[in-house]
Amino acid sequence: MRPVILLLAGCSSPGPDCAEGYVQRGNHCELPEPADPEPELPEVDRPTATPVWGPAEIETAIQTALIRGFPNVWELHDGYFDMLAHGDEFCPGHETYIDDTWLYGCTAQSGYWFAGVSEYWYEEQHLDLADLTTWVIAGDFEFRDDQGRSLMVGGGVAAQHWRELDTGTAGWFTEIQGTWIDQSSETWLEEGVSGAVEITLIHSESDDEIWMSGAVGFSGIQLYANQLQLQQSCDWGMAGDLSIRDPSGAWHEIEFGHQCTPCGKASFAGQPEGDVCPDLTPLASTFLPMMEMR
Repeated sequence: MRPVILLLAGCSSPGPDCAEGYVQRGNHCELPEPADPEPELPEVDRPTATPVWGPAEIETAIQTALIRGFPNVWELHDGYFDMLAHGDEFCPGHETYIDDTWLYGCTAQSGYWFAGVSEYWYEEQHLDLADLTTWVIAGDFEFRDDQGRSLMVGGGVAAQHWRELDTGTAGWFTEIQGTWIDQSSETWLEEGVSGAVEITLIHSESDDEIWMSGAVGFSGIQLYANQLQLQQSCDWGMAGDLSIRDPSGAWHEIEFGHQCTPCGKASFAGQPEGDVCPDLTPLASTFLPMMEMR
């Protein structure tokens, strides 16, 4: 039997012919190991941001900004149509929008200047369970009044009003996207608003509620809300989360929890800072009258 074993071993198949640049490993080909292994990535020491504000400064910053008012779609809506009311049949040629005929601008007889493109859409729906009214303004445009003051927009706003026919519960859903600046305004709109924020107002027999989600910058502050809820039944106390950007660039996070409360627990870069009790009643004062009037 031994000679047979030697014969079989001698008849084993040769290894594969490897292409240029490959080496043989056993019965297959593979790329050789690099002569110099790749260097490890450098370690970067990123210092932790140091907060400029404490709880008292956070409260002051929010309340100071709210004195000028909170961004809302109705002021944006009215400013847009106030400008277009000074147009004519030639420039921009429409009462509710400007088309791409005037991408580079035109001057109306009033002295107002219009450039860009915009869209306006309005719809009323009467359904079995609710009545709905919806409007949208969107575009990329600049309008100037006869004093040279600009309304500059890149984005859109939307609002939908609903009323439930069986319960009488009513409300508004509103949304601001992008950047809006109106130099002729003496409110928060003069410096402008930028972000992506949704506000929902709900009016029922038992309570009035305001819900806010998203990011918004106005009057020198930047806020981020995560399902922030305000309730009139508990003196406009809050639930959910609200963050405010510190002058250092990082964020203070305020957690109000799941129950309506006047104060939340603030932290910065994961470090507790104590209680923050912002007065958000000016926000309610901004929205509730508009919901009743419109």
